[in-house]
Amino acid sequence: MKEYNVFIVPDKIYSKPIEYILRLMANNQQIKLNFLAKKENVELVFDDGDTENSLPVAVDFYKRLLVDHQYSYKIHFKGECIIKTNDNKEDFIATAFYLINCFQEYSDDSGLYDKFDRFLFEKTYQYEYDNIEDNLTQKTFESFCTKYINGHSPRKVKSRVFISHDIDTINGALFQDGYWALRNKRIDIILKLIINAFLLRPDWKNMDKIMNIHDEYGLKSTFFWLANKEKGPFGIKNADYKATSCKPIMERIEKNAFYNGIHKSCSNYSLQEEVENFPIKVFYNRFHFLRFKLPDLWDQLSNSQIALDCSLGNAQRYGFRNNYGFPFKPYNLKTQSAYSFIEAPLNLMDATFHKYLKVPRSNTAEEIIGFFEKNQYNTLLSLLWHNTYFSEYKYHGYLDEYKKILSYIYEMKFDCVTPPEIIKEFGHGE
Repeated sequence: MKEYNVFIVPDKIYSKPIEYILRLMANNQQIKLNFLAKKENVELVFDDGDTENSLPVAVDFYKRLLVDHQYSYKIHFKGECIIKTNDNKEDFIATAFYLINCFQEYSDDSGLYDKFDRFLFEKTYQYEYDNIEDNLTQKTFESFCTKYINGHSPRKVKSRVFISHDIDTINGALFQDGYWALRNKRIDIILKLIINAFLLRPDWKNMDKIMNIHDEYGLKSTFFWLANKEKGPFGIKNADYKATSCKPIMERIEKNAFYNGIHKSCSNYSLQEEVENFPIKVFYNRFHFLRFKLPDLWDQLSNSQIALDCSLGNAQRYGFRNNYGFPFKPYNLKTQSAYSFIEAPLNLMDATFHKYLKVPRSNTAEEIIGFFEKNQYNTLLSLLWHNTYFSEYKYHGYLDEYKKILSYIYEMKFDCVTPPEIIKEFGHGE
């Protein structure tokens, strides 16, 4: 591993953010950075008072962001997604700092949120610049290394996949699949659904089916379970099952070398409160409905025992919510250091294609595989497929699309990673 010496002038508004990003970049590029207290024998200098030796430092950007709390991308981006110094030099480190932490979402302006209090995709720079499918942060790291680190070629590693399932409903099959069967005059299916519900074997309690499908392809996945049955704000439905009653299948999931996590409900309960009332020990989370605000999401995670969160996705559009392909530790503005937990962003979700983008069912796999093809390198491709989309009735056709995706993953030899593996690899300190 190549080593490079770095000097960052101390006690400046940019000192801690630059060190944070450099440490993250070093892990991304597999280089070793030695942070020195003196400016002697160093390859990289960050000192806005040293115009001769310093790399570009957009001091005014840090002041606007960290002192004036101006988070809107319209203030920081002018025609392109790059932060620049006052003398118009590109600052790749400042750009990565802004992108990766989703600072554009640090706002209380109600006009930026949808009816469920989620940040609107239409209010993002990704929407304006049409770049949500671009791994921009990776590109800033590569641009920085190419321009400023002699002898280093940008690292190129084959992408891997992380597969998960949010268990929003188990008992909904009787009514939702039943309604489909009624419309299609399938009395046999209605009787089957009624019998299965009576025998406490609802059709959407299909975790064994899901695991068997994955075993055919040598893949593992993670199940996120709701802990709360109460209806949430804005009429959002939480679980239609008791998590305690699902403990046996959770244990069977872990026995089969699959994984369980909590699916933080839309409620007034804190994340840690739900974790403490969960029937098994959990260290992985995803927020239900992808409903959260920043930085509240980071703070809730920080105040819980969760080690890995998988919430950072956009229900309205697939891609990179923070334009970064890998898991990372967000930056804590209060402590001026990285949070202790890891965030593994969500890229692709079945409901995005079905309910938001209205992609024809038979084209779903093609769309998802297209995103995989575009990001064959330097990405942990995170795919969410709800247990309901394994249904052969209301959601008929989606299982076939899912199998096409799994076949592609298998044929392309993408490694499938698990939560413990993510934590082990990306749990380094920033």
